[in-house]
Amino acid sequence: MRDLTEERNAGYKKTEDVALKLIPELERLDGISQGVRCFTAAGAGASYSRLSHSVDVLNVVHELTSGVDLKPQYKMTLELLALFHDIGHLPFSHSGEDALRRLSEPFDHDEFGAGLVLESRSGAHQVCLENGICPELMAKLIRTNSERTHPEAFLVKEIADRVAYLRSDLKAGCVPSWALSKLEDTVRMAKESIAWSWDGYTLKDTSFLAEILRLRDIKVSVLDQNAYNLIAHEVVAQGIGGLINNRKISVADFLVATDADVMWHFDPQLRELLSNRIENSFTIIEEERVSAASLATRGDHLEAREDTKPLREMNEGILTFVSYPSLKDIFVPHSIADSPPIRLSAEDCRCHIIKGAAVINKRFSER
Repeated sequence: MRDLTEERNAGYKKTEDVALKLIPELERLDGISQGVRCFTAAGAGASYSRLSHSVDVLNVVHELTSGVDLKPQYKMTLELLALFHDIGHLPFSHSGEDALRRLSEPFDHDEFGAGLVLESRSGAHQVCLENGICPELMAKLIRTNSERTHPEAFLVKEIADRVAYLRSDLKAGCVPSWALSKLEDTVRMAKESIAWSWDGYTLKDTSFLAEILRLRDIKVSVLDQNAYNLIAHEVVAQGIGGLINNRKISVADFLVATDADVMWHFDPQLRELLSNRIENSFTIIEEERVSAASLATRGDHLEAREDTKPLREMNEGILTFVSYPSLKDIFVPHSIADSPPIRLSAEDCRCHIIKGAAVINKRFSER
């Protein structure tokens, strides 16, 4: 297995203190993107893997704790949480999770990640034990981000995580250039606001949190909630739903798959549409954000290349109509097989976690 202290991408710092091997759960993240930006012309430059992001989060934790005398076990807890906080993500991240949620209400990537840490056969479980960290504690931290009950999770998931993805997205040039400078000012404010003790911290000032949220909202509105990215999300989510409902890929296999595994199963026409960038397949005529009360009569509209069919309701009260020439048989609900749609119980999800940990370990350990 590769050593995690190798640089994952040009420009990334080394992981310094954590001398870990790249365990199977992290190896899989190298093949999972942050989302579906890679399928849009505007967002392709800001597309990176979940593993690169996790290393970025670890680097931010190092930055925030630099020069601080911390209890070794406490510092290790922060570092492992930075690496493990996203191990439950599915192919294409939130698009894959959304596809599975439409089949199974109980599914949540944090819960899946926590389950992987608790499963005794997983690499994450073994790493926790080897470093003196209780797997049950790590699972709790992955499940929550509450400052009051679990301040370690708040530091990693609400501060370091957001700083990491903001830096990556802002450096890609997808938002105003002043935002990156403002972010670095905010990081300095954060470091000055954290009062460290031997095994914990308190926040002397929380004003920097509002600034992080403001920058996040700018990034989200420009990069994540533009019409083309929302279309890409819906196309991928419905494509995945079609694969599962048509039994072309099982839920168990999907939970341990990478982006490339799912793309291989997609219909060639769908692969071509995505590879050619969403902007080349859809043309926006009018973009208008609407309230939930007016969704029945108003919304975003896209030019129909051949015929126009409505997709499901989009994020934050956006209703979108799209055209997908010659792709009628790919999407749910047009492609549901004769057998009834799959529905998963909470117990089904628990069983898949146990099986998934074993499959991930076997698949990536043998590389």
